[in-house]
Amino acid sequence: MTKTEIQNKASNLKDVKELLSNKKVTGYVWMIESKEPRVYYNEVINFDNLNTTKNPYNKIQEAYLTDGKHSIHIKNIDGKEKVFVFAYQDFKGDNYLVEEAKAYPSHVNDIENLHFKQVYQLTNNEISEGFQTWQPVVKLFTGLTLKNN
Repeated sequence: MTKTEIQNKASNLKDVKELLSNKKVTGYVWMIESKEPRVYYNEVINFDNLNTTKNPYNKIQEAYLTDGKHSIHIKNIDGKEKVFVFAYQDFKGDNYLVEEAKAYPSHVNDIENLHFKQVYQLTNNEISEGFQTWQPVVKLFTGLTLKNN
């Protein structure tokens, strides 16, 4: 499997809603018009309740979610919600090297750390024929740590 063959499991928000229908997730969703994101810790998301205003431009600015099987990242780029969903199981095998999850400090008030796994893929080296190197292909969101108040 080459880097271009890694499958994004959902191409739009409708696909994400179907994938996460009645599933408990951990992560956060930050809407454009909100001062703070909505944090979810092993909870079901009601995507219909995310828009509290009737403003059609109140879209998701940023979201990191996991249902335990998928890493979901949504980012608003040029007014459009770009959706990236990867199944953890797709990165098993000799062609992939998956680091242990690392904790990164969060900019979200209620979250202490966000957890990610870096995935590398063994690819042919373009400079040295016959050699292969590990190249980073994706960073998977795996969860978060809440701050203790």
